[in-house]
Amino acid sequence: SAAVIFAVITMNAVLGTIQHEKARKSLESLKKLSAPVAQVLRDGKSQEIPAAKVVPGDIVLLDAGSLVAADGRLLECYNLQVNESSLTGEKRAGVEDVAGIPLGDQYNMVFAGSLVTGGRGVFVVTATGMETELGKIARLMNMAKEKKTPLQVSLDQFSTHLAALILGICVLVFGLSLYRGTSVLESLMFAVALAVAAI
Repeated sequence: SAAVIFAVITMNAVLGTIQHEKARKSLESLKKLSAPVAQVLRDGKSQEIPAAKVVPGDIVLLDAGSLVAADGRLLECYNLQVNESSLTGEKRAGVEDVAGIPLGDQYNMVFAGSLVTGGRGVFVVTATGMETELGKIARLMNMAKEKKTPLQVSLDQFSTHLAALILGICVLVFGLSLYRGTSVLESLMFAVALAVAAI
């Protein structure tokens, strides 16, 4: 019984590890495929770099279909349309100060994570990573306490009651086996096997 239980647990662990590793590799491949890039001006030349390597002060070029890699102030825009439905609407180039102005009124700014749906533009990066508006939202979400759903609470209670019931039955079976004259070791093995089967 011990050998069978050990074999089943080992096989389960090995298969679980293999599946987890396959899923991790697949996810990494997908991340590489979907990794956004940015068209930046460096040393007077336009070059394509991974969006994660964009730094404040970079000049970024936008075209239809581009994903905005960071928050920035528009320097030029030609019929630029950016889908920022959760933050703001139409855009225009300019140098007006945006401190204290609501996001919806910051017409000369573009924000990370938004998609260029039309036109062209050029902007200077003002914030990257967790300092962007999207990063601030992510930080707030990380700070929010996770609450269990009513179903999770119910399942936790059910699991606790079920575990207590299984333990009670195993103790009862162990006691009955001893009462019938079975050895302590055999009674214990039978109770443990019953618990493993039940779980």
